[in-house]
This record gives sequence, C-alpha cells and structure tokens, in this order.
Amino acid sequence: MNFSQLNSEQPDLFKALTKLKMDSFSAWWQLSITWLEPPNEERGGWSGVGRWMMPGEPSEHRLLYVKRQQNHTRFSLWSPWHGTPTFAVEYQMLRYLQKKNILVPHVVYAGVKESAEGRQAILVTQALVGFIDLEQWMKDHTLASAPELMSAVGRAIRQLHAAGIQHRALYPKHLFVRATDEGYEIAFIDLEKAQPMWLPVWQRWRDIRQLMSRLKGYPDSVSVQLFDAYAKSDAQCYRRLAWWWIRATL
Repeated sequence: MNFSQLNSEQPDLFKALTKLKMDSFSAWWQLSITWLEPPNEERGGWSGVGRWMMPGEPSEHRLLYVKRQQNHTRFSLWSPWHGTPTFAVEYQMLRYLQKKNILVPHVVYAGVKESAEGRQAILVTQALVGFIDLEQWMKDHTLASAPELMSAVGRAIRQLHAAGIQHRALYPKHLFVRATDEGYEIAFIDLEKAQPMWLPVWQRWRDIRQLMSRLKGYPDSVSVQLFDAYAKSDAQCYRRLAWWWIRATL
C-alpha cells in the first residue's frame, strides 16, 4: 500500500504547497514540526501529531496539523493480516463525512509508504478556523451564556450517527464549537477510531454515554439538554430505556 496525495480542493493552498515543494511524502516526513505531545508508542509502532504554520498570508488559514506514524496499524475483517495504518483509515473517514456535509477538518495531504523501517503514514489537515474545542469552551464560558450549545452538540452527533458512523472517541476535546448568527456549528476531529455502525442500537448509545461520562462534573442540565436534543426523534419508551441505561452505567 503506497500512495501520496496532495489535495487540490483549495487551489490557492495547493499552489502554495507546491511552491514550497510540499507535494511529496518525503517532504512531509522530513518536515520539522512542533509535537503537541510526545508520540504514542503502541500497536507495535508510534504515532504523533504536530503543528506547522505555513509561511505566507493570510496566516489564519495556514496553520496545519501534521500527523505522522510508523507501524501503527488497525486490523479489520477487510485486512486481518497486514492491517491498515490508522491515519489511512482516518483519511477515508474524513473524506466520507465531508460528502455527508458533516463538519470535519479539511484534508490537505495524505500518504502511505513502505520503508526499511516499516509502514509509514502521514495525514495533514487544515486547522478549524474560528473553532474552539468544547472542553476549552466550557472552561472559558458560563453555560448560562450559551443555553442552546448542548442542543447543537446533540443534533450534530445525531447527524454523525445518521451517516452510519460511530466516533468511538467522543470526548469534549474532540468536539469543536464555533458561534454563528444562527447558533452554533459543531465539528468532529480525531476520527482514527471511527467505524461504520453494524449494531446502531448499541453503538450510538455507546458514543452518547462516552461523552456524558466526561460531563459528570457539570450540572445535570448539561447532560439532559444533550440527550434530549439527540434523542428527540426516538420513541418515548426507547428514550427512557436509553436514558436509564446511560445513567445507571456512568
């Protein structure tokens, strides 16, 4: 599995990267970046994410997140022996969700290469301009100042699940918020663990429970608003059963 693809959906960005000679796997692999945290060593290899500010203007559209990994593999029924690099999985997921009009980071570059050191993968995405992660947002704002925020979060998750995808790492730091005149836009990041839902009755409530478990330190009204917006179209008996299960297992 070898591929190297520079996205051309934004012509100005494509031209700028080509001019900087950032159109090859080796260029991205050798690029000096600032790691957000030390790379994780697991799955028999390592995986990390860093930031790179492209030279040029406007600077607010030039912040890129560069993910690099080596021998970091996800196994599945489609690839039970050799597996697939987790960033290659995330790349396909991002492309799919964009087609479903779900807000996710724009993919700038993706590539996989077999090397003497093992299988290497790169995924580069554009920063979500104007967004802030939900975890930080809730630290910086009072809930009273945004009475409809958790409803917007619930509806966004419902849209994700309607596209047939379970996030599987649905934490506040992986949900990004941007205030607009109409309300709030919600974007999803860190989709390398995401997968299609084969048992939606179970998998979608697992996502909701996962997020609600990270909101335990906030007033109950936060979780209630999230749940009500998410489950609004479900049958009443089904909603009650799901609510009971989630609250009982938190």
